Amino acid sequence: MKTVFEVLSQDEIERIHAASLEVLATVGIRVVYATVRDLFRQAGAHVDEEKQSVRLPEWLVQQAIASTPNQFKLYGSDGRLEMLIGGDAVQFATLGTPPPSVTWTRRPPIQHHGRTHQPHQAD
Repeated sequence: MKTVFEVLSQDEIERIHAASLEVLATVGIRVVYATVRDLFRQAGAHVDEEKQSVRLPEWLVQQAIASTPNQFKLYGSDGRLEMLIGGDAVQFATLGTPPPSVTWTRRPPIQHHGRTHQPHQAD
């Protein structure tokens, strides 16, 4: 028996997607790295260097979505852990990245930052 987990209706998903497209096209996103802004510009986005912002036209977002795989795997830092994202897989996990440093410079990791993420295994 296949369990279906559905939080939003198809109509709700489509409304969120349409609103997201509008925000990306009119407000845009802040991109602090000039190299990344150049990549967006080359792809066809509208770049404002003064504001460090990028506005993405709908066609560009749709093109990016169409080019993504239906599913992919996330791996732990040691390569042993893996988590399938997409397809019929449903995952619950707390994942994230550390906040950027104020200076935007690299720094050596603190020991507890390097601990391997261990997803909770249901009994």
